[in-house]
Amino acid sequence: LDKTNFLIIEKVKKGEDVYTMTIEFPASLSGGKDKFYRDLFVGTITFKKGKHIIKLPETDNQWDNLKEKKGMCPLDYAVSTYYDISKFQK
Repeated sequence: LDKTNFLIIEKVKKGEDVYTMTIEFPASLSGGKDKFYRDLFVGTITFKKGKHIIKLPETDNQWDNLKEKKGMCPLDYAVSTYYDISKFQK
């Protein structure tokens, strides 16, 4: 993601909106030695009313030490590496 994106999730009951949750995904330009846009894995997001901002590593060292998430979206024709940022979501 090269810009901030928003995902709006609506919980509907009998055709009526009961709760709305907005998740904000900031641009994922990495810090660290590589300075590139990374594919990130967040983990499970529990439904909450209101707004939830996905947190990213703050330091170059944190970016450089992200663990690779294996087995995500394997495609024979594309090389994608996903990095796990789930520990920053707590």
